[in-house]
Amino acid sequence: MVNSPSHPANGRPLMATCPNPRPQNWKRHRAEADFSQNALPSKKFKSTREYHSAANFPPAFYDSLSKVWLTRRALRELDRRNQLKSSGRAPVRKPLRQSSNRKDIQRFARHGGPELSDLRGYPEPTDINLAHTMSSIRFTQSRQSESLKPPSNSTSENSNTEIVARKISAYDKNFEQFLINENVFPEGYEYPDDRPIPEPNNWQEMQEELARRRPSLSLSRFTNEDFRRFKRDNARVYEGSVMSTIFPTIRGKYTEIPHELNAPFKRLKSLTNETTTTAQPDFYDGANPGNIDKQVRNELGPFIIPTVHPRAPAVPNFFLEARTPKDAVDVTKRQATLDGALGARAMHELQSYGQDETVYDNNAYTLTSTYHDGQLKMYTTHITPPAGPGQLPEYHMTQYNTWGLTGNPATCRQGFTAFRNGREWAKKKRDQYISGANERARYAEPSTLESSHYNGVSEATDTCHVEKSQTSADELEKPEASPDE
Repeated sequence: MVNSPSHPANGRPLMATCPNPRPQNWKRHRAEADFSQNALPSKKFKSTREYHSAANFPPAFYDSLSKVWLTRRALRELDRRNQLKSSGRAPVRKPLRQSSNRKDIQRFARHGGPELSDLRGYPEPTDINLAHTMSSIRFTQSRQSESLKPPSNSTSENSNTEIVARKISAYDKNFEQFLINENVFPEGYEYPDDRPIPEPNNWQEMQEELARRRPSLSLSRFTNEDFRRFKRDNARVYEGSVMSTIFPTIRGKYTEIPHELNAPFKRLKSLTNETTTTAQPDFYDGANPGNIDKQVRNELGPFIIPTVHPRAPAVPNFFLEARTPKDAVDVTKRQATLDGALGARAMHELQSYGQDETVYDNNAYTLTSTYHDGQLKMYTTHITPPAGPGQLPEYHMTQYNTWGLTGNPATCRQGFTAFRNGREWAKKKRDQYISGANERARYAEPSTLESSHYNGVSEATDTCHVEKSQTSADELEKPEASPDE
């Protein structure tokens, strides 16, 4: 070998000073890669320890599961526990080789290490791969350092930063499994002993109410051109625009029903012992908090007052979860399962308030809908008593119907009709049980159960988000005879 600035006499290649044989346009390619990275911030890899340690459920979550799906987060938790077992109170680093081998490595390093001249001129990895490599390195380091901590500290850290995983936790199959362990059963669940899944006792009543004709959706008012416009809007929808572009047409402009969009239910008592994420429906209907007796609000607040905003609707019992075609439909259903259970519990608490015994009538008073890629699905959720002493009540999600809103005008009208009638039916049931609870609160002795950890909303709550009716009068007209309704 001829000695050169890059190859001195001792034979060690000086990679830092070797000429760079990259092509002339390598900077342009690098700039394009950087631009791509900036243009797609959602694709960037988070390589901080916060991401790898916090974007997971706390250990208590996995301990409570009767069945653990081997998702990425579950495997990461398994790795973490294995690291804890293997490390214990051992030193930070364990020798990878015997001391004799270490001497060989040191001798090898003193003579320049491996011959790397064949790597000269090899192109740099792209930014994405480099970021992935660095992310993996930092992840390994974070896991090693995390494994040296006691389990209690690790649990505390995960619990404190659980909100980092809020938007992705419903994507984990273990999220649904934990709901099942807490007796919150999604639609399609089957008992292990093959018992029949109970349907609501008021199923026939709901069918009649939700199928009631609406003149505003007659053939003369919701025309075929209106349908084509809706179908065109649905084809153009992109992420974040479903609720602003598609949903207003489904909902219509009618009735004075308090509602809210995308509100996190931070004030409700968790159904899952705080180990799963907070429900945050895309849309929900509720009651004006000012219509609920103060005593009822104070005692049932953790069950009926969903948000920290004092003017947000209370007693939510009608929900919608909507996603774009590229989003996962099973995730939407999991979110709807949790929404419906919280709504059913709110209605159940009102129904049982001031009663001598807890009321279980096996009726459904909560409706939850999902919208995904032109398909509208509606579900009911109802509560049944515990199966045995010391067990939890059971929440059952039952599919009411499905409509392909972009298929044909007649089916589209049927779906719109059921959705709008469902809102009014849910309001009627909500008002009925609020009135009953208020009546019992007025004539009952002052309760000794007033919550010491919950402060009810203020008295002045009459400015709740309400949509004013523009077509409610026409809903009271005699229905028109039309072939589509």
